Amino acid sequence: MRGPNAEAKMLNRVGLALHELERFDEADERFTQALALWRRLGDRYRQATSLRRLGFVAVGRRRLEEAIAYFTQALAAHRALGETRAFARTLVDLGDALTMAGRVSEAVPHLRQAPDIFIEVSDHYNHARALGKLGRPHADGRF
Repeated sequence: MRGPNAEAKMLNRVGLALHELERFDEADERFTQALALWRRLGDRYRQATSLRRLGFVAVGRRRLEEAIAYFTQALAAHRALGETRAFARTLVDLGDALTMAGRVSEAVPHLRQAPDIFIEVSDHYNHARALGKLGRPHADGRF
């Protein structure tokens, strides 16, 4: 595979590695480049995925409002595409970022919606992950 599709995939993979190394500026650059290529190619699913990954970078940088904006965009894209599992995963990401930002009353509805979706799609790992994230605002006494 050659061309912009392969390049965008490579940029995403490098971005993931850089994110794991907490090299957030470099990860952001790669995910932004990949997003531009996915837009040029018209791949809406991968655009949403790149937006979600940019949200992870923003969380790593502790730029929570920026992360919330990225996750909100990714959530809308996954909803429009009918990507149920990706939608639910992004609900968890958005809810978690909202919780970290102290916006718990906004976070909890997202976190409550996700577990039911994971049950529908038989994703037990993410079901448990969503329940854990939902428990956090309650455990912290913020809800």
